[in-house]
Amino acid sequence: MQLGSFDNDVFVLIIAFLLISGVIAAKFSSRIGLPSLVLFILVGMLIGSDGLGWIYFDNAEIAQMAGILALIIILFEGGLQTNGRPFDLLPYLLSRLQLLVSFLHH
Repeated sequence: MQLGSFDNDVFVLIIAFLLISGVIAAKFSSRIGLPSLVLFILVGMLIGSDGLGWIYFDNAEIAQMAGILALIIILFEGGLQTNGRPFDLLPYLLSRLQLLVSFLHH
């Protein structure tokens, strides 16, 4: 079954399954001490062409869009989980210096 051949109902069902399995994976990962990202990758492998075969990423544009959306979600979740305490100035300045040197090098 390819990604473009789903009916709307099946598509919504798969998205709901992915969201629920993501929540379960996050809760389960904290109990066993694994990062939740490892379990997210396992869920992705399960639904992909190597597992159940629900989604085939034979279309490069769809695979890129899915990767970009996943990266947005990962960065958003990481931003929500950081604590709001003030940060040290030295690591901040060193990271800005590294960015500047990298920019000027290219």
